[in-house]
Amino acid sequence: MPLNKVIRDGDNQDLTEERLKSTFDTDEMAAIIWEGKERVRRRREITKKVNEHTELHDPYSQAFMTRHEEIENAARKITKMVSQLDEFGIKPTDVEDMVHLTSEVIGVYGHPLALHHVMFIPALQAQCADDQMHWLQLALSRQIIGTYAQTELGHGKFLAQALTTAIRYSAVRRQGEILPGKGEVKILEYQTQQHRLLPQLARAYLMKAAEAAQNGRALGTLVDYLVKPSDNHSTIDRQPDHGYSAHLKAFDKAAKLQVKKAYERMRSLRGQGLSKEDAWNANAVELNRAARVHTRQYIAHKFHEYVHSLASGPCREVLFDLLHLHLNYELLDMAYYLLEDGYLSGQQMDYMKEDMYRLLEKLRPNAVSLVDSWDISDHELRSVLGRRDGHVYENLYKWAQESELNRTQVLPTFEKYLKPMMKNAREQSKL
Repeated sequence: MPLNKVIRDGDNQDLTEERLKSTFDTDEMAAIIWEGKERVRRRREITKKVNEHTELHDPYSQAFMTRHEEIENAARKITKMVSQLDEFGIKPTDVEDMVHLTSEVIGVYGHPLALHHVMFIPALQAQCADDQMHWLQLALSRQIIGTYAQTELGHGKFLAQALTTAIRYSAVRRQGEILPGKGEVKILEYQTQQHRLLPQLARAYLMKAAEAAQNGRALGTLVDYLVKPSDNHSTIDRQPDHGYSAHLKAFDKAAKLQVKKAYERMRSLRGQGLSKEDAWNANAVELNRAARVHTRQYIAHKFHEYVHSLASGPCREVLFDLLHLHLNYELLDMAYYLLEDGYLSGQQMDYMKEDMYRLLEKLRPNAVSLVDSWDISDHELRSVLGRRDGHVYENLYKWAQESELNRTQVLPTFEKYLKPMMKNAREQSKL
């Protein structure tokens, strides 16, 4: 039986070919990603129910809706959804179930009750005094709706969804020949495409690992690399050491160097007579760099700890490959910090590049199975290019027909503007 459990009869042959290459069980990897088989089972149960309730579906693609239609459609779906929570066996306080259900029904477009469920109810649960619990009950029963106002909100993108679309489509799209006369190849065969996608896939997995990490870590241990003695030069060699410990030390060194640089510039600015506030603003770029490098150092270590904590097996092995790809890719991207100080040499950079290319080639057969393991349904993904069965082009044609512009053979603008112009031009030519 294939290790990839997403394979179905009638799927696009290119995608099936990719899935048959899997070296690990996608159901087992899904359980790692979603922290347990029960969570995976529950997600699939919710997905199945949403697929069965057509009243929770869009009448046609939201890509072709006006802004007014989007708002009305979202309000219709969310009110219908919350009225069926009992049928779905979900309580408004079941955060994981609510998040997945909402993602299936609404997607990334937003809806009128988003902040009510994500912020307002949790805030009341955490902060209501006994004599204020009345408001919580009103919120849970939706007799009142809460919101949140701020001058600007920043939103991250769902990296796993984007990569599911990009990698699946890269296994279906064929373009150009690598060997003359051998026919067009999948664009996933090109090293440049692998280099663009697979490191981001590693990032998606490591962000999940960081999310699963224990919260509340003491600040002292979070930044203890700042006070630990460090080597003047890296020991990274042509053959990476066991556990890639030299790579992790390089992350520590980069963060330490940038924090030191930001600190010393801050002290210099204060010494020039600037106030603390003015010095902070004048040093904002270096402080921002320190924060970014520290974040990369932190998640690299957390990903390393997470993979090492897993039981041995095929899933762990492919996650090690993702980890090692990430370490090489990130250090090459942060070369400025380490070359400037002389910690890394140009030759060591070449060693990491060669190791990265080796890992791209090694991970290539598992690329589709790694995104399949996120267990994202077509309904939740909302992408014709990333659909599970790989039948992209025939469904892209059907999708395009949903556009109002494609519902008639000839647009009114032709009759109104272009046809009279052509008629006039013909008449003028006869003169």
